[in-house]
Amino acid sequence: MKRPLAAVLLLLVTAAPALALRPEAPRIGHQAPRFSANLIDGTRRSLTDYRGRVVLVNFWASWCGPCKAEIPDLRDLQSAYPPEKFTILAINEDDELKAALDFLKKRPVNFPVLLDEKGRIMDDYGVRGLPTTLLIDTRGVVREIVFGPRDWSSKEWKERIDGLLAETARAAAPTTKAAD
Repeated sequence: MKRPLAAVLLLLVTAAPALALRPEAPRIGHQAPRFSANLIDGTRRSLTDYRGRVVLVNFWASWCGPCKAEIPDLRDLQSAYPPEKFTILAINEDDELKAALDFLKKRPVNFPVLLDEKGRIMDDYGVRGLPTTLLIDTRGVVREIVFGPRDWSSKEWKERIDGLLAETARAAAPTTKAAD
């Protein structure tokens, strides 16, 4: 009886530091975990580079059938907004860059594609299946977490994005005092 207990205690003691360093998965109403990664052209980008914009972070891979299906809708959604107000960040989870490049050659996109070469961003975000998508407001707060594919060019999603953009506009508008 003492040996199994000792083994469990040893496992807990050795695993505790790794568990303590792991960031908490994002939650609605909380700041999105920060990340940085290379774009497919090698340029380094981070989530904070897009602060002040509504951001849709989409985790995908070239081998994922539902991911392939939603690419045209994501392209249409990005086309509906100026990139300085709304940006899609597609986080690629392919093991090899060539797979992502071949996919994008056949299905070009109009938004940045970041490479999560070691799966760290996916781990930090607690992604367990693809596609997984997060809608993040202009202050970096997670507003929606979506598991599985969606029709991103639908009226429903455009209304949600418009609502977040309107919140930003209201917050930025100068307040006027009523005359006494």
